[in-house]
Amino acid sequence: MAPGKNETRWVFLDRDGVLVGDRMHVYRIGDLKILPNVAEGLKKMQSLGFKFIVVTNQAGVARGLFTIHDAKQFNDVLLSRLERKGIHIEKVYLCPHHPDFTGACGCRKPKNRLSRRGRARFQDKPQGKYFRRRQGLGHRVREKLRRCYLPDHL
Repeated sequence: MAPGKNETRWVFLDRDGVLVGDRMHVYRIGDLKILPNVAEGLKKMQSLGFKFIVVTNQAGVARGLFTIHDAKQFNDVLLSRLERKGIHIEKVYLCPHHPDFTGACGCRKPKNRLSRRGRARFQDKPQGKYFRRRQGLGHRVREKLRRCYLPDHL
């Protein structure tokens, strides 16, 4: 269902495996491949009034495989390529942690600190959120998304 006249609906997107190919710890610009049909699907949703926020775990930073600068640069190029296709991503929220290397944090999905930050920044109410996820998330992850007011479907 498209948003009402004065209503904005937000789609929270995962990056790896949803927008770009999911190879382990993707951070090199040369490895950036937008998945087939992503641009067309986002463009269609955008034309219906939806806006987008990306929430991504980047454990490679915690593991020392690449820097936060590398991850942000990759995200900037991704957003630039999507903009050239007419798609605007409002913001990317990135978790650089991994519990085995940096200890527990509140921002690593499926926890909800980053999605809450996105809601707060864009002053949006919790109803009507969608979280596009990789296939195969278990029932516990779906339950955590629901607790964060993010239905796990489009």
